Amino acid sequence: MKRKQYMWVAVINDIFGYGLTVIGKSEEIVMKAIKKEFYTCKRNRNKYDSEWASYYRDRISTFKSAWEDWGGRCKKIELGKVYDDGFNN
Repeated sequence: MKRKQYMWVAVINDIFGYGLTVIGKSEEIVMKAIKKEFYTCKRNRNKYDSEWASYYRDRISTFKSAWEDWGGRCKKIELGKVYDDGFNN
C-alpha cells in the first residue's frame, strides 16, 4: 500500500483584496512565509494606497490580529486528494 504524502497550507482569504496562500513542507515553513508576506503587503499598501492605509491601518495592525480577524488557517493537506472547499475539509 502506498504511503500517503502531505504538505501544509496556510490561508488568509480576501485580505488585501486578494488573499494570501502558502503551501510548504511544514507548518513552521508556511506560517513563517505567510507572516513575512503579510508584512510586505501591508507595508506596500500603506506606502502606495493612502485610502486603504487610512481605513485598514488599525484594523490590520499585526499579523496575529489579521490572522484572527480574517479567518486565517493552517492545516496539513493530503497530496492527490481533491479539496473543493478551499482546504476547509
